[in-house]
Amino acid sequence: IKQVFLEEILKNWGYFKKNIKKINKTKKYVYKELLLLNFEIPKSHSNFLYIKSNSNIEEEIYNYLKNNGILVRYFKDTNILRISIGTNKDMKKLINKIKEIIK
Repeated sequence: IKQVFLEEILKNWGYFKKNIKKINKTKKYVYKELLLLNFEIPKSHSNFLYIKSNSNIEEEIYNYLKNNGILVRYFKDTNILRISIGTNKDMKKLINKIKEIIK
């Protein structure tokens, strides 16, 4: 199965490379926007970001986003949110909803 999977990736490498670039561009946008909102964000080499606020409102953000149809992961024990990178449209909606709750 692994070999078949890898063969498909190699056959479609242009497609995968294009999508990786698109995800990284969107992730940079989200990263910069969240930094402007004073979130702590460690560097990420994957398709998600961990974020933490200085005002400890992660659970409130999580619930607000959930009530608005945006799902993120909330780690209660560390008070950290995990945001998976989606489409540009989805990520702009997420940023706008976060701005609504922290302003």
